[in-house]
Amino acid sequence: MYQIIRNNYKPELRISLLACLILAATFLLQTACVTRERGCLDIAASNFDLDADRACDDCCVYPVATLTLTQHYDSLNFNVNDTLFDMHDRPYRIRDIKYVLSDWSWTDEADQAYTVDSANFICPTGDVRLPSDIVLVDTRQFNYNIGSFRLFPKIDSVFFTFGFPAVLDCVDPLQDSTAVVLSEMSPVYDSLTMSRATVRLVIQRDLTIENFDTVFVHTRGDIGIPYPYQFVNGFDPKIKLTVEYSVWFSGVDVTDISTFHNSVRDHAAMSFSRTP
Repeated sequence: MYQIIRNNYKPELRISLLACLILAATFLLQTACVTRERGCLDIAASNFDLDADRACDDCCVYPVATLTLTQHYDSLNFNVNDTLFDMHDRPYRIRDIKYVLSDWSWTDEADQAYTVDSANFICPTGDVRLPSDIVLVDTRQFNYNIGSFRLFPKIDSVFFTFGFPAVLDCVDPLQDSTAVVLSEMSPVYDSLTMSRATVRLVIQRDLTIENFDTVFVHTRGDIGIPYPYQFVNGFDPKIKLTVEYSVWFSGVDVTDISTFHNSVRDHAAMSFSRTP
């Protein structure tokens, strides 16, 4: 005789198995439809996205260091309409000042140097790569972008050059591809010597007539200023400096135009300090 064995499934068990299959199918469908969120995954960026799980293509935006430059004459805000006095108390006016600050860096207590992101400049011998941090100062402007950066140290000092970096002497000012600040269209381009100056002055030596002298100052100097400061990830820092123009013109004589060139050349590097 044969024994017949019957499989008796309870209705509750059948329902549970069916529910599990439905849930599994639903999960697989949802997983297949979900796309990973793209975003900036660099913690140094201003737009770092904590919720992103997939890196974007060139979407990260990095903080920009800004120079805030307070411009004084005898501790008062400088104005091109101010009447100044030379070493013999003769009046004159500085109708315009433009000059270049460049090659910015900051160091920590261990003298480790940090700079902004670099850029390419074209020279006849090939590309020169250095920080794109050339600041053209104008007496009517107080804030200047130095450049973007990706490291956030606790710094001890700030360094910069009064003038253009020497390595940029090779850049041809007549090439169409040359940046304006380095070209013959730059306010500090001296057409007489066909070269870039550090400073351009427009001077009114006689206040009774509308007659102006333009003086180009060719000089270069490295400046370092103690500047304790903590950079913060993702935030734009401001480097706050003051320039005292009375130091620049402490040795001028309005009867001798060359004294303006010599006085700025000899004294300008000593005129910068950290803004209190």
